[in-house]
Amino acid sequence: MHQFLLFTLYGPLQSWGNIAVGEFRSSDSVPTKSAIIGLVAACLGFQREEEGLVALQRSARILVRVDRSPGRLTDFHTAQVPGAQRNTRYLTRSEELSAPELHTVAPSRREYLTDGVFSVALWSDHPAPVALENVRDALLNPVFVPYLGRKSCPLAVPLSPSLIEATSALAAIGQYYPSRKWFPGSFLLERGAEVLVFSDDSPLSGVTVDRYTVRRDQPIALTDRQFDIRSECIGRTTLP
Repeated sequence: MHQFLLFTLYGPLQSWGNIAVGEFRSSDSVPTKSAIIGLVAACLGFQREEEGLVALQRSARILVRVDRSPGRLTDFHTAQVPGAQRNTRYLTRSEELSAPELHTVAPSRREYLTDGVFSVALWSDHPAPVALENVRDALLNPVFVPYLGRKSCPLAVPLSPSLIEATSALAAIGQYYPSRKWFPGSFLLERGAEVLVFSDDSPLSGVTVDRYTVRRDQPIALTDRQFDIRSECIGRTTLP
């Protein structure tokens, strides 16, 4: 038996960063590993430069279940940023906007997911820097505000974390259902429905595998926002 932490991600808008080329900023179809680890780290109060954050992302394993498939929306985006100034660091957006000289950056299109519901299983195959019990407590009482990929995408329902003992991540997430009190009766899939799962646990026992793929969402240089590729198994299973 192994311990897993399960929680729910839902908001009317979500955006899970993909490889950005040119002026179009697309969203991946499910939460990325880097975004999930970032959300957990924010709840724990980790700063981007902390060694604990590096250890967390190296030890963490994830499985994502699609409880409600999202739609897509594209937004035309412009922004103002301060000019480059040596030895100047802006900690907040309000500080940026108070700078004496602002420039409008090139317009871009930002893609969002709409009304998607995802269940996430988080675990580690070796000792982690933070116990899952402490992560659960942080998700219930976060230090920093968590969001769904972008700061403009707040949570619409609580994360509802739960610790489950099971033989595998798939068995654990099969015992976890988002709380019905937060969703309309027809909003979520019913028991017995077929669902998509995305896992970096490969091969994934008990799943009809659609394909294997790679995603560039494994953080390697947090301060410079650099990411390595990660192997992922995508398959289908039936809700018990």
